[in-house]
Amino acid sequence: MFPVGAGEARDVAIGGLIPLGGQYWFPDGRRLLFWGQAADSSPQLFEVPVEGGKPRPVTPPGWGIWMGEHPLSPDGHFLAASDYRGANRIFPVQGGPSRAVPGDAPGDVVLGWTGDGHGLYVFRRGEVPARIFRVDVTTGQRRLWKELGPADRAGVRLVYWAVIASDGRSYAYTFDRVQDDLYLLTGLK
Repeated sequence: MFPVGAGEARDVAIGGLIPLGGQYWFPDGRRLLFWGQAADSSPQLFEVPVEGGKPRPVTPPGWGIWMGEHPLSPDGHFLAASDYRGANRIFPVQGGPSRAVPGDAPGDVVLGWTGDGHGLYVFRRGEVPARIFRVDVTTGQRRLWKELGPADRAGVRLVYWAVIASDGRSYAYTFDRVQDDLYLLTGLK
């Protein structure tokens, strides 16, 4: 960790895990959600105390391949994550059985929690424009939140990712555009 002002950088002990990316702060500021892998296991998500202590698994191995920018619920009690097959589940951080995301549809990618903690933003990668839905985590009700894509869609193959502010009033997204020039050659021998 690096201070934003005066102070010394500090290491966060990850207990011999192989770091794979994706570190997120818990709301209390004392723990990180960390995607890593033990040498003899598949990747999974861990809770890591920043003041020292042993990382604790939050998901079974194989979970956490896709997480949005807000994978933790605003109260820090739940985590939304995906596995390699694209299944989405909600995990209680302190343990217990996970549950499927209500209203989850094949191909949904979880972008993150809504600021009130009652929903998740989801979309399907590959659609242009990307249709972002707000899914209620209790009822499974899906409501279209926004359609995202550039005004000029020529050559746009997909909207790759979106980040939505916790208050839902601002967002950013990335897209993939391929543009080529075609030349016609005549008279070659």
